[in-house]
Amino acid sequence: MFGIIVRNLLSNAVKFSDKKAGEIKIESMESDQHIELSISDNGIGMSSDQLKHIFIVGGSSRGTSDEKGHGIGLPLVKLFCDQLGIDLTVDSKLGSGTKCTLRVPRA
Repeated sequence: MFGIIVRNLLSNAVKFSDKKAGEIKIESMESDQHIELSISDNGIGMSSDQLKHIFIVGGSSRGTSDEKGHGIGLPLVKLFCDQLGIDLTVDSKLGSGTKCTLRVPRA
């Protein structure tokens, strides 16, 4: 399940980034209690209104090359994170990109 989570977040970063000047950054941090993995892009970003609905099935958007999604990726990511005890945060600003952070508890 963790692989599906990361793959979907990476896929979204690619889909919503500028095809010529897009940047995707993957960062990780460790503490005694958690491992954090962040995936960020400098893509089209989302408005605060869009952010409120990203985990609802069917809330699909078009990518920067007009790719059509199915609207189930992020809701599925959220479901899997909840099942695995992973904290998922999504920060975004319209026109400036998105950052998704997974906070995985250490066993």
